[in-house]
Amino acid sequence: MTTKFAFLEQLQPQLLSAYEPIVPIDGTHLLWKEKKMLHFCAHDALGLSQQNDLKKSAMKYLLQFGVGASIFRHPRESLPCQQQLQDRLASLLGMEQTLFLPTKTSALSILLSRLTQPNSLVFIDEGCHPLLLELVEAHKTQTIRYQHNDPVHLAEILRSMQHLCPFSKIILTESLFATSGETAPLPEIISLAKEANALLIVDDSLGFGMKGDEGLGLAAQRTGIDCILASLVESCGIPAAFIGCSRELADFLMNTYPFWQEHLVSTPMLGAIDAALEWIPQMEGERRQLEHRSHWLLLQLSKLGFPVHQSHSHIITLNYEGGEETSLLWQSLVEQGILCDMVSDRSCDKLRFTINLLHTPEDLNQLYQALQIGVKDAVGSIVVQHP
Repeated sequence: MTTKFAFLEQLQPQLLSAYEPIVPIDGTHLLWKEKKMLHFCAHDALGLSQQNDLKKSAMKYLLQFGVGASIFRHPRESLPCQQQLQDRLASLLGMEQTLFLPTKTSALSILLSRLTQPNSLVFIDEGCHPLLLELVEAHKTQTIRYQHNDPVHLAEILRSMQHLCPFSKIILTESLFATSGETAPLPEIISLAKEANALLIVDDSLGFGMKGDEGLGLAAQRTGIDCILASLVESCGIPAAFIGCSRELADFLMNTYPFWQEHLVSTPMLGAIDAALEWIPQMEGERRQLEHRSHWLLLQLSKLGFPVHQSHSHIITLNYEGGEETSLLWQSLVEQGILCDMVSDRSCDKLRFTINLLHTPEDLNQLYQALQIGVKDAVGSIVVQHP
């Protein structure tokens, strides 16, 4: 007899069983399938989630305000300490207002639900994280993907559609791309957004904490960006996000979105954010160390002919034309006690390695050696897709 869940059998088996429970050991190791693994697939690039000051601050807020804020139904009803934190972050970013939310997904969903209609035009870099692409296309706007990191192509598309009269025009890009580690040409995109009279939303999740003056991101203090969107998970390991924008846009969002009570940030996380904002500007030395170590690994892999993107960050990706080769190399790494992300996009399959501050030179050398063994033993001859 056919059951109502019969359609699940049509899904690929790996989609149903790809994930296994994990037990964190420290910032670079975990237990996976009862085996200790060196991992390169976590967030928290600065290692702040295990920093004592963040733990103490989270506990202080917890003891003072409890685990949640059940009486609050609207951002204007938030705790005074949250308002102060939002004002402080806004000043650091060069924005008039920031709003805290539990996830980047909820933040972008709110923005799209308020700022678009079915005839709106949303221009998005095709190299953006699949989550961003899926969220935008799920909102039933007219979504146009422009070629990755190609402002010339974006300009051509904008000019070809300048005769249209949409409800709104939005350009969306990441500042530092999660799938490649490349940086976006923000000055050119800002200029195009101004010329086209389009709203510009920049996802600075991987830039905030890691790049820019005092680690405040690649979008901070830039005139011409209408909205900065960022998750605090990437750099700090804090499960929270923020929207930075003008006071006019913040007021519009607060006055028109009716379900704010579903998007509250827990008070312990506010405490962690408080401490993180103290630490991030002071960590320039640590950021440089992470940058140097990541660059060393990138150079070593390049010298051996690995198909690496020329990353400008702590994210290193290897790009292969065939999914089979990628899977074999990933499996070889697993057998050698190393975990990384395996992702796919339209052009190729990728192995993505996220380096964090706690990875030692020995860890990176272990990865380097394992990749050499993996290519020789598991893959043999890999067809290179040049970035």
